[in-house]
Amino acid sequence: MIRARCSCALGALLAAVASAPAAEYFVDDSNISGAALGTRQSPFRSVQAAIDAASSADQIHVAAGTYVENLRIEGKAIFLDGGYSGDWVRDPAANTTTLSGAGGNAVINLIDADATIDGFRITGGTGSIEELPYGYHGGGIYSRDGSPTISNNIIEGNDIRSDDPPSDYNLGGGVHVSNAATATIVNNVVRGNYAGRGAGISVLGQAALIQGNTIENNVAVGDHGGGMYIGVVDARVTQNIIRGNEVGRNLGYGWGGGLIVFNSGNSAELSFNEVYENFAAAYGAGEFIDEGAEADIHHELIYRNVSKDGCEAVSAISVDGGDGVGSRATISHCTVVGNVCETAIRGNGLQVEGQSEVSVTNSIFWNNGGDDFAIDNTSTLSVTYTCSQESFAGTGNISAEPLFIDEAADDYHLAAGSPCIDAGDPASPFDNEPAPNGGRADMGRYGNATDAPPPDGSNDNASNENDNAGGANENANNNGGGTGSGGGGGGGGARRGVLCGALGPMMPAMLLSISLIRVRRAWRRQSGSAGRHTAQAE
Repeated sequence: MIRARCSCALGALLAAVASAPAAEYFVDDSNISGAALGTRQSPFRSVQAAIDAASSADQIHVAAGTYVENLRIEGKAIFLDGGYSGDWVRDPAANTTTLSGAGGNAVINLIDADATIDGFRITGGTGSIEELPYGYHGGGIYSRDGSPTISNNIIEGNDIRSDDPPSDYNLGGGVHVSNAATATIVNNVVRGNYAGRGAGISVLGQAALIQGNTIENNVAVGDHGGGMYIGVVDARVTQNIIRGNEVGRNLGYGWGGGLIVFNSGNSAELSFNEVYENFAAAYGAGEFIDEGAEADIHHELIYRNVSKDGCEAVSAISVDGGDGVGSRATISHCTVVGNVCETAIRGNGLQVEGQSEVSVTNSIFWNNGGDDFAIDNTSTLSVTYTCSQESFAGTGNISAEPLFIDEAADDYHLAAGSPCIDAGDPASPFDNEPAPNGGRADMGRYGNATDAPPPDGSNDNASNENDNAGGANENANNNGGGTGSGGGGGGGGARRGVLCGALGPMMPAMLLSISLIRVRRAWRRQSGSAGRHTAQAE
């Protein structure tokens, strides 16, 4: 009988899910109708009023304007989006919707909230007070204990530096996500933010997808992580542009100008990112793998990262251990060029130390001051089928000018006649390269990649933007906020096209999540205390 009742209840619940759409609320600070009911005709005047009225799975639409508020979403899986005109047509590029912090907190606090934040300009945050006295974290967005989706926003001009606690303890000037089951951060511009560590983005938790973002000109005044600070069990960082970030300039020491992945038990796949012109006062100016973390680094383009005058090394990629535990990294199909510190005493391309283990294959290291690799006596480094200016013993290695299409214009595709064409490991996959592809992978970033140049050397499918972010991700972020190189590019049509391409694979999961929320809500409404008694009886 219990099973029969449960079966009937489940059928009723599924029917309720199919017939009960989520509620929609509307916000427009220019509403002068008198009433503020959250409807299209009489929208709320503040975003927080809509958040307070909404339940999980509801949607909140915000019209163009500037909303000076510190927002708090707690225990609700709601969808919050901006970019609407006064008649509720959505075009974020034309209808800039700015969430500007009111001071003394993050602009948005997400507490145990599986919420989506989409299509806003988020600025003026000074850091969440949720974790005081340990630190002000998350200037633009702070999330704890939830699985947030942060997409298609411009997050800029947030500053969480402080004297007490010291700035070094303050994480995530733009975004800080803590204890996340899953964090999804896609198609944002994160720029001009300040923090102790992870001035652009800081993520801690079980899983994260960081994809298609432009992370630029963020400043970490502490010693780890200029652009990103990643302490996640399983992170995927792909198709991002990471440029102009810095760490430790005033301190005189600092590691991971572009990003850092850290701590034993944590790992990251770093792929198809373009990492350039970042600064670290010590080394690891591009990417830094630290304290026992593991990284699968492939199809990365890493160039012109710098360190201070008289630096120890630039080390575009640095792999270091800690507390007796080494880090591990595999590096394949990467191009690492032009990372130079003239007075460096250790490798400008790759540095391995602290009982760490690294393997390199199918890659190109060139113009790194002639000093591509460095390894201490506690670590191991294997290099095979790689072109480097510094000769390094290993199967298939070469030391010959790689012949890029136009290095001065940052086009690192291989020109016709390059010795790196068809010179990768014969056992490596090559089928992603346009046919005819010689039946063997190329070395470098464009080896076994769909954006490799055609075999006749005409390079018709190469662009001076490197196509590194899977379709010009900067255009996907042109949602109307501010000025600067990260927000430039195509208009609304182009942005929507890239957005659909990037988020398409996520839609089934998002819809499933909303359905499950509705199931839980319907179950609570229909079952009440009887449902709880039934569960106990079973």
